[in-house]
Amino acid sequence: MHTKRILAFVGWMLAALVLLIACNQTSTPNPTASAASLTISAAASLKDALQEIKPLYAKQQPQVKLTYNFGSSGALQQQIEQGAAVDVFISAANKQMDALTQKGLLVDSSRKDLLKNELVLIVPQQAQNIQDFPDLANPKVKKIALGEPKSKVIGQ
Repeated sequence: MHTKRILAFVGWMLAALVLLIACNQTSTPNPTASAASLTISAAASLKDALQEIKPLYAKQQPQVKLTYNFGSSGALQQQIEQGAAVDVFISAANKQMDALTQKGLLVDSSRKDLLKNELVLIVPQQAQNIQDFPDLANPKVKKIALGEPKSKVIGQ
């Protein structure tokens, strides 16, 4: 249920952005060129959700082609700073958004906090002794896996 709400929200935000871009066009419309394109640079952690949204969005907005560029938020920030043509940037952390705002590379009124990262604990179904993070200190726990902190925003 929570995932569906996030997908619906992101989908509506994309629709609103397309409408905003379409309303702000200053050139004379060309009746033969009705297709539009949106380039979305997004944190790699959003890849599955955004790929799931793409066909749903295409049904509602068939004239709009979505092009995704996934990567670490830091790498995407650098691409934008170097002039990459991006219509929508969805970062995994505020740090990159703040840096782009300070450099004047974001439209001031366009910044919206859509999502947040949250540290979660995932265990196998048969792991009955692990209910919360302090349980990881139990000597019976032999392996713990987590994302690489240098490339993943963890718990921010």
